[in-house]
Amino acid sequence: MTDEDMAFYTSTLPIVKTLTLNQKMRFRIEVMQLLQNIKHTGSTMQSSIAQTSYVAPYRHHNMPISPYTYNDQYLQSNILRPNSASSSNSIQTYYTQFSPEDQNPPSNQSTIQSRNGHKRPYHTENSNEAANAKKTRLNIVNTRGFVKTGTSLSNKINWYYMKNTDNLSNYRTFLESTKKDLIQLLKSLSTKHPIKYNLKLEATYDRPNVENSSENRAFKNSAKEMFMDTDIEINIDMDFANLLSEEDVYTSKGSGFTLQSIDGLLLGVYKYTPMAGSSYIPLPNDIKNKKAVINPQNTDQQCFKWAILARHVSGKVKNQVAENYTSYEEKYNFSDLTFPTPITEIKKFEKNNQNVSINVYGLKKQKKSEKHIIYPLKVVDEEKKDHFDLLLITDGDKSHFTYISNFSRLVRAQTMLHIVR
Repeated sequence: MTDEDMAFYTSTLPIVKTLTLNQKMRFRIEVMQLLQNIKHTGSTMQSSIAQTSYVAPYRHHNMPISPYTYNDQYLQSNILRPNSASSSNSIQTYYTQFSPEDQNPPSNQSTIQSRNGHKRPYHTENSNEAANAKKTRLNIVNTRGFVKTGTSLSNKINWYYMKNTDNLSNYRTFLESTKKDLIQLLKSLSTKHPIKYNLKLEATYDRPNVENSSENRAFKNSAKEMFMDTDIEINIDMDFANLLSEEDVYTSKGSGFTLQSIDGLLLGVYKYTPMAGSSYIPLPNDIKNKKAVINPQNTDQQCFKWAILARHVSGKVKNQVAENYTSYEEKYNFSDLTFPTPITEIKKFEKNNQNVSINVYGLKKQKKSEKHIIYPLKVVDEEKKDHFDLLLITDGDKSHFTYISNFSRLVRAQTMLHIVR
C-alpha cells in the first residue's frame, strides 16, 4: 500500500466516525459491493450506482462508447429477465414488488383514518388480507428456523417464515440470529437451479399510551438472483444492511409510532431462468450492415457453441451451420454446459478451456432511432490467448449468441460520437 493510498483511507475516518451504527454497516456493505464490481467486471464507481451515465469500459479495446443512461430497473427487465413465456415475466413482477398478501393501496388515498381517529400514511401490511396472512404465519410457526408457510401463483413462488421465537427486541440482533438458517436454506435451494429471492422483515408498532393503536410494519428488499456459486453470506449482509436502512429511514420520519415487537422474517423464493442464447435471430439492419458480426443460422438451442466455432469458419457461407461448423466441435470442451446456455455458465466453458476468455455484449436501441448501442454484459479482467467477443441479441423472450469478428468496426460510430461530444 502506497503512502497515497494510506492518506486517502485515513482522510475518510473522520466522516466514518460520525455515522450511526446502521450507517456504518451500510457503508461497509456498499464498499464491499463496489470492490466486488470492480474486481469482477472492471467497472468504475459510476457503474455501481443506479440511474447514472455509463461509459462502458472496453478494457482490451481501449474504446469507450458514447454515454447513455441506464438503471437497475432496465437491467432487471431487459437483461436479467427469465427466458420464458410472458407468464413468467408476470411472476417476476409480482415477486419483485409484493409479498403473497400485498394489495395495492386504495386509489387516490395516501392516508387512512385509524381506529382512534388519527390520520396516518397507508401501509399495505395493514390491509385485512395482509394482516390475516401474517397472523396465520405467526400461528403456524412455533419452532426455531425457517418453516415453509405457503405458495403463490400455482406453486411457482414458495414462502418461508422465521418467527422471532426468542422475542428479541433489536433488529440487528434478530437478523443475525436468522443468518445461519437463512444461508443454509438458500444454499440448498440454489444448488438445484438458479433462484430469485427477497426478504420482508415484519414488526408491530404502536403509539405510546394510546389504546388499540397497534399496526403492522414491514421492511422489504427487491428480488435478487442467486446461483450455485454465489457468495451467499455477502448477499445476505447486503440485504440485512438494506433492511436496517429502511427501518432507520422510517424511524427518522418521526411517525409517533414505537416498536412493540419484531415478529419475523419472510423469505420468498422462485426458480429463476437466466437469459440464455437459444435459436436463430436475425441481426438488426444497422448491425448487419457493419459486416462485423457472424450470425450462425442454427435450428437448435446451441447458438453459444456455433458462435464460438464461427471464428474458424471460412468461405462465403459463414452464417450457415453445417459441416463447416461441426468439423471444429472437438477443438473446444463444451461439456458441463446446458443448451440454451445462460451467460452465467460461460465461466464453466472458460474453466474447461484454460486459454479461453470471453466477453459478451448486448444491444440497446436508441430512442427515436433505428440504430443500436453496444454495451457490456460480461467483461473479463484479463484476456487470454484464445479470446472471444460475443454479441447477445434478443427478440422478446428469445436470445441468440453471435460472434463479433471485428469489434473496432462494430463500435466505431459510437467511439466517434463519444469523441465529438
